[in-house]
Amino acid sequence: MPLRTVIVGGGLAGLSPARELMQRGMQATVLERAPKLTSVGAGVIMNPNAMTVLERDGHAASVRAQSCPYVARETHSHRSR
Repeated sequence: MPLRTVIVGGGLAGLSPARELMQRGMQATVLERAPKLTSVGAGVIMNPNAMTVLERDGHAASVRAQSCPYVARETHSHRSR
């Protein structure tokens, strides 16, 4: 029996693995409750590992052309550590 994959959510985190699976000849069904995919105004930070995937797939140049780099980031716990 062939492997069947169902991905819940048609955002970046759902469409990316669906595309990767399909590129490898596997079937993926993406379920999304929104009737239409639209921009939600959220920002996405593409860390080095994500950019490596985009480089391999030929999409990194497009992402860079439509984005701006960040030079610093601070991450804090709920206790400000």
